[in-house]
Amino acid sequence: VDVGAIQQSLADTSILVVSPTPGIDCPVLESLRATGIPFHIVPDCSAIKQFALDMTPKEKELYYVTFVNEDYYKHSPYQVFYNTTKSVMITFGPKNIVKGAHAHIKAPSRVFPSILLPSCAELVQALKASPNRMQLPDGPSSQEMMGKDLPHSCIDEDEDLDTSFYNTLQILIAEDNIVNQKVLQRTFSRLGLNNVDVAQDGLIACEASLQKKYDVIFMDMEMPNMNGIDACRAIRERDGNDAPLVVF
Repeated sequence: VDVGAIQQSLADTSILVVSPTPGIDCPVLESLRATGIPFHIVPDCSAIKQFALDMTPKEKELYYVTFVNEDYYKHSPYQVFYNTTKSVMITFGPKNIVKGAHAHIKAPSRVFPSILLPSCAELVQALKASPNRMQLPDGPSSQEMMGKDLPHSCIDEDEDLDTSFYNTLQILIAEDNIVNQKVLQRTFSRLGLNNVDVAQDGLIACEASLQKKYDVIFMDMEMPNMNGIDACRAIRERDGNDAPLVVF
């Protein structure tokens, strides 16, 4: 993830996570924490209504991305928020029952920061280009029309994915940021990926891949001692067709 580019594109954006159980929804929070992009946790629908009513003029100038636990979505309070702000809504949960959301995450633990955060940036850019960006349809019967200007998408469409084969994969994370290391390790663990090692820089990754055969290396671009590009090049030159898949 190009954190700098994402931070720049979201410089005029505030992110809200609406859930009374943010600890359970930690994959979303971990992805946000890993980037340093500021966000707020709002416990329920009444709180987000009050959040909107208490906004300062400066806060009303911002754009908003809200992550909403689908089980706690209530139309009337959110109507106040969406009629007051320039905002898009990403719901999360297994049922995908809020059809008016601009995007939905069925299983937050399966969504990598490299997917989630660019998706936020793209939605904000579409929001800025939408002439009706502040409107929320009236009543549940018309909620499906809410996303007509911003196409609805499902970020993790395949909720029935069979992950049993993951147990055999050997994975190396080449990442110098400790927070990013933990985010990836926890995400992989929830997917059933348990054979995961960590290298703090590209040089260590090259040495680790010489000592052990990996199927996939998740490589950061910018690291001390040896960056991801040079490490990838060195591994491919050394191993040829036997080199592992490298994902930046």
